[in-house]
Amino acid sequence: MRGWQRQAGPWDDRAFTWVVFLCPLLLLLDWWVFRSIGVVALAAVLLRGWATARRDPGMLAFLCFVGLITAIDEHGGRALREITVPYTGWVATGPYLSCIFFVVVALWSGSSSFRRAVAALLTLQVLFGMVEWLLSWPRASENPHLRVEVWRPAWTVAMPLFWIAILLVGERNRQRQGAQGCNMASGPPNNALQLTSGAARMDAARSLTQC
Repeated sequence: MRGWQRQAGPWDDRAFTWVVFLCPLLLLLDWWVFRSIGVVALAAVLLRGWATARRDPGMLAFLCFVGLITAIDEHGGRALREITVPYTGWVATGPYLSCIFFVVVALWSGSSSFRRAVAALLTLQVLFGMVEWLLSWPRASENPHLRVEVWRPAWTVAMPLFWIAILLVGERNRQRQGAQGCNMASGPPNNALQLTSGAARMDAARSLTQC
């Protein structure tokens, strides 16, 4: 009987692993050249790891949300920032850009640990938002950077809670899918050996890793 062979994992390609780790760092840099390279690297990571990333639609939606608000905040101009800063705080994208490293690695590897790290950082933002709410809400001022509007907790507390709920639901669904994959993989070896394509073998290996 043919023995079991080790299946390829997401970290076996050491060269591309560097791309995965450097991609979020490039996205956080201010210079547009580095950020453009980071966007290209992110596209490469998602394309190469799509078999894993597509199984986490909640994290993909969160990544799109972070990209959208970052683009609006950077290219909206000073006028838009003066309108929004009383509702979002001085750094509207800060709580979400801080998660970008764990988001990218979670989509690439499918690791539950990195998804929990994203939820943990968002939980910290909820706590900071609640403390700010209690200490300075509401605060009137003609300076928009000092004014705190009544609806600021909608951005600093309610929005992170919404994404935490989305990620937790996605994690629960992945655990159910992983349990089903483990049950299928524990069947007769002949069925497992029929996985001939590289993508199928990769999915099977990652499902077994999550068991």
